[in-house]
Amino acid sequence: MSSAAAAKPNEQIILLEETGAKAKQLGKKALNVTGGLANDFKNFIMRGNVVDLAIAVIMGAAFTTVVNSLVTDIFTPFIGLAAGQSSLPDSFVVLRNGQNRTSYGSLVQAKSDGAVNGNFINNIIYFLIVSGIMFLVFKGVTTVYHPPAPKDSCPDCLEDYKIGAKVCPHCRKDLTTVEHK
Repeated sequence: MSSAAAAKPNEQIILLEETGAKAKQLGKKALNVTGGLANDFKNFIMRGNVVDLAIAVIMGAAFTTVVNSLVTDIFTPFIGLAAGQSSLPDSFVVLRNGQNRTSYGSLVQAKSDGAVNGNFINNIIYFLIVSGIMFLVFKGVTTVYHPPAPKDSCPDCLEDYKIGAKVCPHCRKDLTTVEHK
């Protein structure tokens, strides 16, 4: 009886050792998976596209502050002077008079009754400047990366056509035998 009772704790010890060994193996697998994920993440971050995107976001934020300052500090005061206002963002248009007021002494009072202020004009100017500059950047990038196709003149009608065309788009002359300049 004592040998059977003694065997039982040994079985438990062996079982615990096996469980511990399995836990170690699982831990090593988890570290390998984590290490693999960490390496994959590092490789993903270091790819050119992600770094370029991060730089673009930072540059965009800096560009935003410059354009915002240009609109607020340069353009808006001149527009305000032309409109007869000292400060365009502090000016407002009353859409309807409030219940107790026929005139307003401040922008806060007017806004509480639903007036529209000059800040909207600032935002429109800001939008036009940013969209104009983005258009110019896009136009420049597409010109660099997608230059116009080289052209040649048709010997019959003297109109331009893209090199590689088989037929002149203007006079329908066969261009397969024509030598390009």
